[in-house]
Amino acid sequence: MISTHIEVPVKQICFVCSGNLYRSRYAEAWFNYLSITHERNDLRAFSRGIAVQPTEDYRQGEIFTRRIPLAKPTYDRMLAKNIPFCLIGPTNQALSDRDCAAAEVIFLMNRVEHLPVIEHEYPAYLDRVESYDIGGQEYAPSIGYCGPEWDDEDALTAIERLVTATFEKFAAV
Repeated sequence: MISTHIEVPVKQICFVCSGNLYRSRYAEAWFNYLSITHERNDLRAFSRGIAVQPTEDYRQGEIFTRRIPLAKPTYDRMLAKNIPFCLIGPTNQALSDRDCAAAEVIFLMNRVEHLPVIEHEYPAYLDRVESYDIGGQEYAPSIGYCGPEWDDEDALTAIERLVTATFEKFAAV
């Protein structure tokens, strides 16, 4: 029997946050930007959310962009850093079993906020999970997360620093 699957030598990193509009989307953009600027076509990031809903359904006061659903701070930072929008997915997407299987590593933006969902929904992939512990603004009160709020500038700067270290780790291998 002929196999219809071909392994390609690309390492995929999955960044996970709650709504896939702010933290994980910026981590995806920054990682892919580093890959492009360092001419690494064997490293790729994608991002997902554990509680994705249409932006019009959010009621926590965030401001989102249209066409490419992003939190406004993420959009502004990508413009300021001249990061092409083609380096992120076209819309916010929910995490799936297939995403977990495709990822070499699954980085949670906040362990306290996101790990309970991963443990419950995707326990087979726990050995691939790492976390940054960058807080949001109570994006997941339904799961009991009410950690410290992070200033947008501090969160995005922390994402750049941590994702750069992650990129350097994978680029060295």
